[in-house]
Amino acid sequence: MPKVSIIMPTFNRAWIINRAVESILNQKFKDFELLIVDDGSTDNTLEILKTYTDPRIKIYSTKHGGQSKARNFALKKAQGQFIAFLDSDNLWYKNFLAVMIRSLGNHVFAYSGQKLYNLHKDKILGTRIRNHKLDLEKLRKTNYIDTGCVLIKRSVIEKIGGFNPRLKNLEDWDLWKKIARKYPKKIKHVNRVLGEYFYFTRASAKTVTNSFTEDEKISNYFNHSDPIK
Repeated sequence: MPKVSIIMPTFNRAWIINRAVESILNQKFKDFELLIVDDGSTDNTLEILKTYTDPRIKIYSTKHGGQSKARNFALKKAQGQFIAFLDSDNLWYKNFLAVMIRSLGNHVFAYSGQKLYNLHKDKILGTRIRNHKLDLEKLRKTNYIDTGCVLIKRSVIEKIGGFNPRLKNLEDWDLWKKIARKYPKKIKHVNRVLGEYFYFTRASAKTVTNSFTEDEKISNYFNHSDPIK
């Protein structure tokens, strides 16, 4: 059995998914399986995925139902002791899994920091660091933990029940709050920046983020004078 099951839902990401997959295959920690769920893509995402021959990669194709259903589908297939997530338009640094597994210890949920990019095609409009220390009261009010920077015990997700498929966005925040209520003293902030998250303008590329957030709001977020800590 692999130690970590990595779950990657994807929809029409043929133009960028290689970067995310390669960042996983380049991990220093090698004991993992990568479960990719093609959520009914209409481009050639599935064809690109089928070019990978690494036996740790498992590819599934489902009817389009959104990221929550895709992740829940993969959770039922997962065999690892721990669960990690990476969306197909983001990436991890090479030491992500190694640091997170070492840091988790007796906790059930750990999260790290990320470097954020605001992009228009290949042009960088702004950068920022998201690396909040643990604040359970703040977590009840705002989501400062991205899906792509967590490591969770699989048994915990099984007890909680996975992602709410009725939610169109912030389904990860909903799950984090449930975990925090049940295991308030078992959450660990790993004070390291271990990956990159990309906000694309709507004119540049369609993503989950910009489907729910106006470009102006994202720009203001990056132009704010105070860095996120």
